[in-house]
Amino acid sequence: MLLMVPCCLHKQAGLARHARSAAGKRARLELSPAALKKASMAADSASTVVSRRARMELRELLRARGVVLETARGEMDGVQSRVARRGLQELARVALNKRGLTPPTDEEIAAAIYAAGPKFETLRRLSLLEVVYGDYLELLVLLDRALLLAESGLLVSTCRAFPSAASDRNLAIIAQPDISTAGYSSDDVKAF
Repeated sequence: MLLMVPCCLHKQAGLARHARSAAGKRARLELSPAALKKASMAADSASTVVSRRARMELRELLRARGVVLETARGEMDGVQSRVARRGLQELARVALNKRGLTPPTDEEIAAAIYAAGPKFETLRRLSLLEVVYGDYLELLVLLDRALLLAESGLLVSTCRAFPSAASDRNLAIIAQPDISTAGYSSDDVKAF
């Protein structure tokens, strides 16, 4: 018997995840790492709102200071992500210190919060859909794997393995040999 609970789909090597099953290949199923990351997101993103807001505010503060961000997440260069959970004041202090810059003034903090507000609220509303999108992607990958196992002759079922409170990613595949067609004797069947 095989029990599989997929996790961290975006951490698999490769440029894209291609279908494993014949049905998926016929449908030309291919998921990019960015799409797979959505399937690995937590269903409750409320716990990350403070840090995401602080990061966007920090980007605004750095832009106002004339700091050029080389990457999409450049505001956090050299800063541990958990610092963002403490809010903009602490995050800005640490980030500016890492860059050898003076601490932020109260006016800079207020201006960054004001500048980031509308942008953040727009992105936050859009991100509400990502959780639903992630659930569908997780289901798609799970069903592709289940189909592959079924195509190889196994009896396959899918289910929720445990409550969502335990983990947002809780879909499972259960696969076992089809004892009716595998050439087992009646004694072997009793053993199952």
